[in-house]
Amino acid sequence: AQKEKLLEKLRICEEPTGGLWLYAPGGSGKTTLARLLYNELSPSFRHSAYVELDFTDSSQQDLRKDLQALLWGLGAGRHEGTVPGLSNQLRNYVAGKKVLLVIDNVSTGNQLKSLLPVELGPGSRIIITSRNKSMEASETWEQVNALLLTHGVQLLDNATSRQLFLSRAGLGSVPRHLEGTATEIIELCSGLPLALRIAGAALRRKTEERAWKAVQSALEIKARVFKEIGFDTENRLCGIISHSLADLGVEAVNMFLDVATVMAGESKDIAVPVWTAWHWGIDATFHLDSLEERCLVTTDSAGCLGMHPVLAALAHNIILDQHHNMTSDGLQGKHYGSRVWVNKAGRAESVRQGVVLAAQLDRLAWWLTPAEAPLLPEGVNMSSVRVLRLGSLPTERTGVLVRLHSDLLWLEVYQSLTPGLEESLQKASGLIYLTAHKQKVESRCLDLGRLQSVHMVSLR
Repeated sequence: AQKEKLLEKLRICEEPTGGLWLYAPGGSGKTTLARLLYNELSPSFRHSAYVELDFTDSSQQDLRKDLQALLWGLGAGRHEGTVPGLSNQLRNYVAGKKVLLVIDNVSTGNQLKSLLPVELGPGSRIIITSRNKSMEASETWEQVNALLLTHGVQLLDNATSRQLFLSRAGLGSVPRHLEGTATEIIELCSGLPLALRIAGAALRRKTEERAWKAVQSALEIKARVFKEIGFDTENRLCGIISHSLADLGVEAVNMFLDVATVMAGESKDIAVPVWTAWHWGIDATFHLDSLEERCLVTTDSAGCLGMHPVLAALAHNIILDQHHNMTSDGLQGKHYGSRVWVNKAGRAESVRQGVVLAAQLDRLAWWLTPAEAPLLPEGVNMSSVRVLRLGSLPTERTGVLVRLHSDLLWLEVYQSLTPGLEESLQKASGLIYLTAHKQKVESRCLDLGRLQSVHMVSLR
């Protein structure tokens, strides 16, 4: 019913260019609603694009990727360049054209300024979703506010909430002895579809009162390891997600954190062999199925892994939380805080903020750099690295590749010199996944003869 009302608003809009600003807490179904609207409207537009922003990162690197995705989706082809340059290309391409543009999960005015071209052709429609009812005052926000109708996404009513909860719990009706607890759980979910799905999935095939009371308690309290995001409803989500993860074990939690960071958007066919080899022979497929059954991880129609932005944000908070990065609290070996990036200045940074302590570097499970990061810090112990993505390496720094070892499972290299790469590959005998971007392979091919365990090789 909500979708039909919004479609009617979009169709009868009297403005030459108009649309909707959809706002609500995380987990309320904004993305689902925006996707439904897009699927319904897009056949009527020659140029249409849908882009989902990363709530946890509004960096220039992310904006660049988002702009490239918009240009590609609208039919402008592939483009390279800086954020200002790509933004200008977007404005020039859509000028005078009738377009449908959906930008999901906007969190900053800078995103609006870079991603939203306001001079569109007659009949164009824009749909933006956000957790915020408005943005900070700016010329861009004034233009957007004049164009779009503001609409607060309606949360689920009690009857619909109960139906969704029971379907995820695998029940047609609530057992009589659990009726009171079920009513409390549904009320605590506050009509949030994500909370109802996770709470129901946590109780699938369970009829013990103790299990249901535990879910109720998880919704009532804020889990200590999570940071407040801004809505009380989301604080309740923290508790139920923490409870759901606690049942799954260390391996599954690490896989959950991987999908929130290094495996986001990766193919399931690539991720599962890496997980199986890395996590001491665990049945990665079983744990991934458990995560999907708990509504914590998703696999799309193309077989690529993902999760709800709220879950990704909470996963990042687990990684950043000091409690998981200490060596005296009995958490050694869990490696929850061991996923790091290296910025352009050569500093190790965890996910999106905070410098990782030097003492942690000798037990890293993952080591990542963005493609443009020029080098790794000196003195890094590579003995426990399982996944390595290296940026462009100048000639004098190719020695970092020699430090690779037989336990390395995933290697992705950008613009590295072939001799340095080939020398290292002789030691990375356990490699499963290899991607080498922009390699200078002139008169000969890489010698991959010793890589008996490789599942996938891509030389671009």
